[in-house]
Amino acid sequence: MRILIFGGSGFLGKNLSKYLSKKKHKVTIFDKKKNSLNLKKIKFIKGDILNLKQVIKASKNQDIIFNLAGISDIGDSIENPILTTKINILGSVNTLEAAVKNKVKRYVFASSIYVLSSQGGFYKTSKKSVESFIEEYNKRDNLNYTILRYGSVYGPD
Repeated sequence: MRILIFGGSGFLGKNLSKYLSKKKHKVTIFDKKKNSLNLKKIKFIKGDILNLKQVIKASKNQDIIFNLAGISDIGDSIENPILTTKINILGSVNTLEAAVKNKVKRYVFASSIYVLSSQGGFYKTSKKSVESFIEEYNKRDNLNYTILRYGSVYGPD
């Protein structure tokens, strides 16, 4: 399968891309920063999820989209709710639009257990909002999706 990973240069993205590549999938990473992986089988696209044209172009001919991109530090999101809203919500909506436009078979979103908590601040709010958007895209456009609610994820960059 052809798999695109938005935010593929982070901890989750690097590990996911290595795993999927070993399983013989055609993996593409879309991120602002290039990661330290030197696997020749993984394609890299430098881009910004806030740029809808870039997101749509990268999503073309993909079977599955993983959206791991966004501001994940709760402290950063509390200090900058506007940037959190732009990247986590608007950026995710861009990936959803691209998924629908390009008829992607499955959209996978990295959410958080904080959506079920009273903690998490603007980070929680942004993840919860995107989950609602995903459900609406499913109702309107029959977008097949999976929402993964991660706990605290830790590992070397």
